Amino acid sequence: MSAASAAAENGADVLLVSKDPLTCSDSKISEGIITVRASDSSRDTVQALESNVRIQGDDIGRPELAETFAMDSQRAYQWLRDKGLKPHLDAQGNPRTLGIPMGGHTQSRSVDHKNGGLDYAHALWRSVTESGRIEYLEDAWFLDLFMTSDVPSAVQGGLIYHAAQGTLLSVSAPAVVLACGGIG
Repeated sequence: MSAASAAAENGADVLLVSKDPLTCSDSKISEGIITVRASDSSRDTVQALESNVRIQGDDIGRPELAETFAMDSQRAYQWLRDKGLKPHLDAQGNPRTLGIPMGGHTQSRSVDHKNGGLDYAHALWRSVTESGRIEYLEDAWFLDLFMTSDVPSAVQGGLIYHAAQGTLLSVSAPAVVLACGGIG
């Protein structure tokens, strides 16, 4: 949903395809715990978070994506807060972490939220529904990409099964983002 929102904010017309209702996602059941670099200590670095992400992912991911996540986590978190995410706050008014390193991290950087994953899901839902440039299909599956036969090939769109209507849809698109979940 954040990728769809970012594309819409940059002028793209977006179709978001979701197998579940937008408010019933893994984001909602995640208990609202989010990794934010330097949320507990200003000594936390991009390199430290990047290393933690890569090691805990058995180094099978793309290093530049781990680095991007580490660099952008604070800005992305602020974007979610601007969309309504409500963290528990410490005595100084800063988002409170759980206080111990979680999930293979070497530093405490896991921030929790007042209403758990409900706040997180609601912030993402707001980003989609308030943009005005995003159409969405719920109870639908993106089945296949349409690619050119050129080398290198390029995306042309895809095939979607809309279960709610029992129909197949062919969609033309110059770009597709597949957010299929993690393996961790």
